[in-house]
Amino acid sequence: MKLWDWNRVLSFFTFEWQKKLIALGISALIFYYVNSLSFVEQSFTLPIQYRNLPVGEVIVEPTEEKVTIHVKGRAEKVRELETGRSIMPVVDLEHAVLGISNYRIELEINTPKPDMTFNLSREFVPVKVDQTMSATVPVKPSLVGTPREGFLVDEIQLDHKQVIVSGPSETVLLATNGVETSPIDISDVTNDLEQNAELRLPENLELLTRDPIRIRIRVTQKTVPDWKTNL
Repeated sequence: MKLWDWNRVLSFFTFEWQKKLIALGISALIFYYVNSLSFVEQSFTLPIQYRNLPVGEVIVEPTEEKVTIHVKGRAEKVRELETGRSIMPVVDLEHAVLGISNYRIELEINTPKPDMTFNLSREFVPVKVDQTMSATVPVKPSLVGTPREGFLVDEIQLDHKQVIVSGPSETVLLATNGVETSPIDISDVTNDLEQNAELRLPENLELLTRDPIRIRIRVTQKTVPDWKTNL
């Protein structure tokens, strides 16, 4: 490019540059304003809030935990939304019935948003409701491995042979046959063992017995019959 061409370009930017800068700023403001008036659609996936479940009843897993909400409105307003606070999907379980039923999902909009529409990806959600109950169930020690050759488990003692559990009735009833302890390894042992035992509770089951469960495993050496010692 020739020198005089560079001078022309330079003069374009330097001549009345204040006016050109102001015009550029105004153009940017107009662009931002027009863009804020444009309508956009955005989707949010939010956790469902389950409310007003009657006392003595419990939601049995699995159930739907989230739902997608489609929001349409001015771009600026959509960006300002605080999901989880401004909008919240809610299921009212005040009149829940036992078993599996479909319940309507309602949108709770805490901040009025004019010129905006909200649509749920689904209107209903299946929820399984059960009664809660408690029961006393036996504890079943769970041993893995075997003692060293020549030794055997002679006796197993538990501080608590039974514990009280609570949860959905169907889960509690299945547990009446007993709940197992976490596996206790007795591989290659030659001496007695004593330790606290954790319980492997089924999902949704709560242990109401708070005292630790102490287990004692008595290991003894096998006796050799007299007739064998005389061989």
